[in-house]
Parts: sequence; C-alpha cells; structure tokens
Amino acid sequence: MRTALVLAVVTLAGCTREDGQRLARVGRLAGEKVRDAAPARTPLDDLNPEATPAGRVRARFKLDASLAELPIQVVDGSDGVHLRGRVAKSEQAEWAVKLAQETTGVSAVVNELAVGPP
Repeated sequence: MRTALVLAVVTLAGCTREDGQRLARVGRLAGEKVRDAAPARTPLDDLNPEATPAGRVRARFKLDASLAELPIQVVDGSDGVHLRGRVAKSEQAEWAVKLAQETTGVSAVVNELAVGPP
C-alpha cells in the first residue's frame, strides 16, 4: 500500500518508474536501519533526569541476571527506598540491598525482603 502510494506520487511528479522503485527501495532500507538501530523498548527506560531513586533501582534489578526474575517491589519512601518481596536465598537479599545502596540518588535502603520458600 505504501509502495503504491509512493509510486503514484512519483509518477505524478514526472519521474520514471525506475526512479519510483529506487525511491521505494531506499525508503525500505532506511526503515530497516532505523528499526535495527532503535529497539522498541530498552531496559533503562526508567533512567531519565526526572526518574525517582526507586525507578533507577528497578532498572538496575532488571539488568542483573540474579535479580531480574525475582518478585521484588521497589518503592520510594520518606526514609529511603523500600525493598519488598520474597527471595529464595539470603545472598539474593544482600545483593539486592547492595545494588540499591550503590544506585545514584538513593540515600537509604529499607530491607523488607523475606527469605525462604513462598
């Protein structure tokens, strides 16, 4: 449909059929390059100047292989960032707290993570 529209505009503008085909090919190639260069969604989309400390911590958890799939809630509070949820091992809870503490903009971390099976 889009190609037909481009060909119609090119034909009406006085260009030859080959010019229209060349233009359509260039358009397709440009579209493919843009799609390849710009992913639909990035794991860091929480990281912008207005992002909250909790948003930055959530983004770090998404990138960490050992924490990405865990049901950890990260909430901003008046006394710092709160980590809530359940993890299987105490090492996972310790690692989550360490990552949160080392995140830019986080002043304090309140660990409310439960350790053990659900």
